[in-house]
Amino acid sequence: MNQLQRVKFNLMAFLGEEDGKLSPSTEIVFITTKANWVVSKNKKTMEKGQAVDELRMVANKKELLQMKADLDHVIRNMDTMQSICDNNNANIVIEKVGGDSKR
Repeated sequence: MNQLQRVKFNLMAFLGEEDGKLSPSTEIVFITTKANWVVSKNKKTMEKGQAVDELRMVANKKELLQMKADLDHVIRNMDTMQSICDNNNANIVIEKVGGDSKR
């Protein structure tokens, strides 16, 4: 699974096809890393490394505002999930080998 490392932006202006006027847009660059498994030099084991990737998209102000609203919604849901997790953490029992348990 990709892990977000950084978000970068490139502000630009585009010429509208219909009205012939300049309007601002931004290119959003999501820089991610993910596990990258390779065969070792001796070809006997696998070694885990990281591969860097990027996703680029162009958005106008309306699209950015919608993305912001969507992210705000996700954050509210995460806050609710954190509360649920906090309430359930006290109920987790980890069994150790040998019969000891830890709460």
